[in-house]
Amino acid sequence: MSPEEKIRDLYVKHLGIGANQRAAGTEEAPFALIEISSSHSGEPFYATLGASAGPLQNEIYLGSLEPSPSCAEAVEAVARAAPALALGAVIPHALPGTPFTALLVLPLADREGSFALGKAGAPPFAFRVAPLTTAEQALAEREPERVIALLRYAHALSFDPHRACLVDVPEPAPVTRTEIAMDRRQTRAALLALQANVLREHGKRGDRLGPRTLSTRLYRGHQEGLIMFTESVIILALSPYLRHPAPVVYLFAEFIYVTLAAHPDAVRLLDRALDPRNLPQTQSGDPGQHAVAACRRTVEGLAIAIARLHPGESESALVARGAQAAIEARETFDPEDEIPLANHVWAAALPAMYEGLDDMKRPAVRGMPKVFRRAAENERMLEYERDPRPPLVRLAEMTPRLATQLVLAYAAGLRQQL
Repeated sequence: MSPEEKIRDLYVKHLGIGANQRAAGTEEAPFALIEISSSHSGEPFYATLGASAGPLQNEIYLGSLEPSPSCAEAVEAVARAAPALALGAVIPHALPGTPFTALLVLPLADREGSFALGKAGAPPFAFRVAPLTTAEQALAEREPERVIALLRYAHALSFDPHRACLVDVPEPAPVTRTEIAMDRRQTRAALLALQANVLREHGKRGDRLGPRTLSTRLYRGHQEGLIMFTESVIILALSPYLRHPAPVVYLFAEFIYVTLAAHPDAVRLLDRALDPRNLPQTQSGDPGQHAVAACRRTVEGLAIAIARLHPGESESALVARGAQAAIEARETFDPEDEIPLANHVWAAALPAMYEGLDDMKRPAVRGMPKVFRRAAENERMLEYERDPRPPLVRLAEMTPRLATQLVLAYAAGLRQQL
């Protein structure tokens, strides 16, 4: 087996399966450029093959969330230039048409970082590089470990042309520093602390449902993948609470589904998960009209989601109940608050729609609309602070919190009845 074949096998073992090869390099520094499709994430990796035998003395590779000629050209250009490579080194190299101006050499790690090509961790190495924005580059030149930690936290080790800078973060709006806003954050922090106690009380997660894994990314427009993700996060969130009555657990799942389908924050996150190009747009015109239109979309989305689960209900009747709740919610809306009007309307319209459902008049679930109202009021905003991680990662963390909200609200309702 030739040295290039051995290196190719190590790439495939480390990253995944499948490799396409094309010629690159020069006579003085002969190497090939290969593209490997990861079996772990599905994303392509662009890698040198044979550069370790030339001036570069190592191989380099770069992951991307989508096929990218810019990534292939960057890997080839760095291999031709043959800079000195070391773990944590910053390589100035701009990727045209993107916010990235440099590449950072990542440390040795299983599957996510650089790896040794020699035996027992000996050189040469296959150095994985991650793209950096201008602000990230400046910080990485002083504190590479800090930038690497930020990249790992944000799942941003691979090229993503739509991701935001992790260092040059705008200051939060003044509203987030108000006393009410700080109380909300403290309440949520207390809930997250209580969540661990609730889980301990209800037993280990997933004992009766078996292991499940969640994706952190979707192929662009992959609707079936989104359905599978939604099903998995709901099951994982509710698996500790299966000792509750079956009709109640079913409605817990329904609340989470309806939240993911119609909550303005969740809709924005899922749109971004389906296509990273779905970035928030600056809207021109009357902000009041945009807010009213967003409220109308929220009410209609709720009606569609609930009607799918209760076929005997009229979608138009659900819209009418939601519209009336929206009118009442607008009367108590504080425009100076951080919670947008559409989120405020969602928290009012969802329980109002459920209160009129015939299915909710059964004795076993008669009090569930009150449970939904309490949980919805606490989840008018799904996240208060900027989070650079992929949308699916954030949603996977939100759903257990939603489940905890429901369990606590249900327990409070039982105590009131007693």
